[in-house]
Amino acid sequence: MEVSSGYQDWQLIRELNLLEVSNDVLYRPFYTLSNGEQTKVLLAVLFLEENRFLLIDEPANYLES
Repeated sequence: MEVSSGYQDWQLIRELNLLEVSNDVLYRPFYTLSNGEQTKVLLAVLFLEENRFLLIDEPANYLES
């Protein structure tokens, strides 16, 4: 299954490295990945699509007391 096109392998590997995910996830079936790995792989693919997503970080300073 292809979830994105128009990118080169090195770009996906770069995004996975930035998200601290091992490159071996590329060679394992998606359903065998942990929930965290699945989320990070999907984020990496999303980050390949420049200017196609809106990432909002909501401050939660009140949680840091």
